[in-house]
Amino acid sequence: QAVNAQKKYADSLMQNPHVMGVSIRPVGGYVHHPEVYALVVLVDDEEAKEHIPSQLDDVPVIVQPIGKIKAQ
Repeated sequence: QAVNAQKKYADSLMQNPHVMGVSIRPVGGYVHHPEVYALVVLVDDEEAKEHIPSQLDDVPVIVQPIGKIKAQ
C-alpha cells in the first residue's frame, strides 16, 4: 500500500519547492500491525510540515526536516 501511495503521490509532492525527497519506511509501535509502512517526505524547512498531509490513501505520512541540501 505504501509503495502504491509513493508511486501515486511522489511527483505531486516533489512539486513543492521545500520537498527534497519521498521514501518509505516501516513504522514501529503498531502492536497489532507490525508491518505498517509510512511515506517519509524529506523537507528543507520545518514550516513545510503545514503543507504536507498526515495521510495519503490510508498510509501515514512522516515529514522529516533535513535542512537545505548544498553542493560541495
